[in-house]
Amino acid sequence: MDTIDIIILILSLLDCACCLICRIPQIVRLIRLKESQAISIPYWIFNMLSCVLCITAYALKLFVLSDISMIIFLTSATINLILNTLTVILVKKYRKKTLI
Repeated sequence: MDTIDIIILILSLLDCACCLICRIPQIVRLIRLKESQAISIPYWIFNMLSCVLCITAYALKLFVLSDISMIIFLTSATINLILNTLTVILVKKYRKKTLI
């Protein structure tokens, strides 16, 4: 493994950590406040779709290249999908019903 591969691996790990950590404050806020009126469900649905597409692409690339960075990305995308799904569930749970 040469220097550029190590740099790419470190950057990949940092990117994955940032992507995973950024979901947690929203989930904590939803649980703490039990209110979700100002949260956009389509935003989170598109985040989930993005994760599914990434998982599919990384899985295909993993089978072709057998690269360790693909395993990292695949794991990160899967965890992101789980966190995004949890967020949508919490938003739906705490969304107040409005009468029309």
